[in-house]
Amino acid sequence: MAPLDAYTVEFKQIQNLGLNPIVSLTDHDDIEAPMSLQAIDATRRVPISVEWTVPLQNTFLHLGVHNLPPLRARSIMKRLKEFTAKPSSGLLEDLLSGLHANPDTLIVFNHPMWDEKGVGIEMHRVAVLELLGQCSEYIDAFELNGLRPWIENRQTILLGQTWSKPLISGGDRHAVEPNAVLNLSKALTFSEFAAEIRSGQSDVLITPRYREGHVTRIIQNTMDVLGSYDAHGLGWREWPDRVFYQMDNGAAKSLSQIWGSDPPFLASALSGILRFAARTPLRQALRAVTARAHSVAL
Repeated sequence: MAPLDAYTVEFKQIQNLGLNPIVSLTDHDDIEAPMSLQAIDATRRVPISVEWTVPLQNTFLHLGVHNLPPLRARSIMKRLKEFTAKPSSGLLEDLLSGLHANPDTLIVFNHPMWDEKGVGIEMHRVAVLELLGQCSEYIDAFELNGLRPWIENRQTILLGQTWSKPLISGGDRHAVEPNAVLNLSKALTFSEFAAEIRSGQSDVLITPRYREGHVTRIIQNTMDVLGSYDAHGLGWREWPDRVFYQMDNGAAKSLSQIWGSDPPFLASALSGILRFAARTPLRQALRAVTARAHSVAL
């Protein structure tokens, strides 16, 4: 989604609940989306935030760094990217200490119990404990993730209790579905919200959408990601418009640019299958099947 489209999805969900929305958007290791939103009058108060990749041992972890100071955001992001490319244990503590020194910035350990790289749960836990053992004083909260299974979020709850950290909402959303987990707060600005979380106070709302089968939601999100959007904010109508490949010269090109008017047969076949799968009766049947499987598992 284009930055404004993603912001609007989250804004409207909260507004429809009769609440005053505060939305913080993150990309992986990139702040251009919130920076572009700050140039629009209606969204100029959007915090500059990022999901920062932290390599550790033989895996990586993710930290949500929210509300960077606007005048220093690009220079800070440059240092964070340099660490991701060439990690150093001492530098990590220095970076987190510097970020935490700004009282308006919030640092969240995103989906801490997700072995995203697939190194094995025990090795992942070792990396988690190493990060917390070294830098827990600079991490303000652990994320309850709206797109991760409850068994994993339950482990995050236990981790938060062990390290005396509050839990905070997060979504890891990459499609058109709004976050299934939200925070409730009396804060009127993100800075006030950051102070609230840093004090240990956090009220998390788990919406009914989270109760849908996890497999159903993942499949639906996949179909959404690979679907067609005539009104895409950046004009990226088809999924090959939104998938990019870095060329040997460093330039990034979309698959549409690389393929031109003659996409590979398998890509065309995939598009056809997805258009068929997106039909309402098939979606409803899929939900029914996965819901039954979910209830049996419970």
